[in-house]
Amino acid sequence: MLRRGDPALFRFVWPWKVFSAMPTTVVEHTPARTVLWITPETPVKWPVGRKVAVPRIARGEWTHEDARWFGARLMISEGGASHSVYLSWDEAGKLVGWYVNLEEPWRESEFGFDTIDHLLDVCVDPDRSWRWKDEDHLAEALDVGLFTAQQAKAMRAEGERVIERIEAWAAPFDEGWENWRPDPDWPLPSIPNGWADL
Repeated sequence: MLRRGDPALFRFVWPWKVFSAMPTTVVEHTPARTVLWITPETPVKWPVGRKVAVPRIARGEWTHEDARWFGARLMISEGGASHSVYLSWDEAGKLVGWYVNLEEPWRESEFGFDTIDHLLDVCVDPDRSWRWKDEDHLAEALDVGLFTAQQAKAMRAEGERVIERIEAWAAPFDEGWENWRPDPDWPLPSIPNGWADL
């Protein structure tokens, strides 16, 4: 079991290739929930230009570049859930908003945690209003065979369940995470050797 303050590499992967790799610091790790922190200026690996068209994802056509994380993000994943909830802050420490990333349940790797992105997301503003994001990406993924219609239906249903929690302002939204701050003594984590190995 990882402990608070331990480094953990978080990766978005497809079955055939790592998409991005982000060193994080563990805030909480229990069977019920994992919480990770990404600090500004953390070294990361992601596709050149950061964005990749969905047909190119389906073909595995991307290479990686070295970059630096551009903000402050807390990631909350409940055990077995097909989504995680992010909080982001600006440089002044003001909450930018919440972001629900629909994805495979996190699975542990030798480096930290891996997941497969489901492309569809939900944005939540500080005033608690919400909106779907990247519905066009999911539709395109269906067109190129990246996901099946049944998978897409399940992804949207997962998002709708989370939206019910947003509208009720239930956990984790009501837990005060917006006031959380990292330990100032935590070191900047690094990318381990073998980060691209699956």
